[in-house]
Amino acid sequence: MGNDARQSISDSKVDTATKRIDVIRAAQELLAEVGYAKTGVREIARRAHVAVGTIYANFGTGKVGVLQAALDERVARLVAHVDAATGDDPVDLFLDRARRLNRELVGDPFLRRIVAERDRVTEPILRDQGHAIAQMFATAAVADLNRLVEDGAVHCSDPEAVATLVRAATTGWALWDRAGQTQTDHDRMLETLLSAIRALLRTS
Repeated sequence: MGNDARQSISDSKVDTATKRIDVIRAAQELLAEVGYAKTGVREIARRAHVAVGTIYANFGTGKVGVLQAALDERVARLVAHVDAATGDDPVDLFLDRARRLNRELVGDPFLRRIVAERDRVTEPILRDQGHAIAQMFATAAVADLNRLVEDGAVHCSDPEAVATLVRAATTGWALWDRAGQTQTDHDRMLETLLSAIRALLRTS
């Protein structure tokens, strides 16, 4: 194979990867703006400046495939953001991870719409993916708390309840915000909740 042919194949792969990224970003932006029901393949293609056929060529199941990829991409960045938490004190580190996660869930328009519209998703694959992601973060939080208990850093009789409390607070806030019923800033609510949890996690 000649150099020109190899370069052509290389350029084609780069172009395909770029288009895939453009489609994912377009889907994230569009869903954040108009919601799940109004985010369709044609609208995504128009936003990404690609043909509808390009979307089906790269995401075989159309809308479902694009949204799966869009969610996977954003969650990967979310995990990296949470993992970047810092703190010399193990309790501070746990609370900073919770703070980073919950701030992003409501601060990022795409994630906030996903949280607020989780019950409006009709495709089982996407519903299952959303539940799996939520469970992943919940399981990690419970594991972190159990580790702190085992190390003697804190006393916590029910780590699962603590993790559920934080998750429910942010989910509830997102739903109230979507309905135009929020009266308290999310950061204010979150910091109050984390302060209460700190008090709850009594030092041994």
